[in-house]
Amino acid sequence: MGSLRLVVAVAAARASTVPTVVMYETRRLDDDTYWRASYELAAAYASRHGHNFVLYTLPEGAARLDACDGSRLGPYWGKAAAAVQACIDFPHSSFFLLIDSDAAVSTAQ
Repeated sequence: MGSLRLVVAVAAARASTVPTVVMYETRRLDDDTYWRASYELAAAYASRHGHNFVLYTLPEGAARLDACDGSRLGPYWGKAAAAVQACIDFPHSSFFLLIDSDAAVSTAQ
């Protein structure tokens, strides 16, 4: 069991009201995979537009997530927990964009 682990946080300005792009991933990102590419695209998008970017995951070896009330949740509840944790970590963000690892953001015209 475990709490969410903050893996990457690129804060454009924590005290400002810029948007925050949030990702949650349970797979390893150290290989040349689609998941790694998706993470890199989302981080680059956030950086290019001056947004905060944060990636959460479970600690290595954790199979369950601890909820606030002590109940044990499956790892896929991490998306909801990541959204809540981002609100705590970046309380002044103007809005939050929760992106799945199988999605990519493009600003191409």
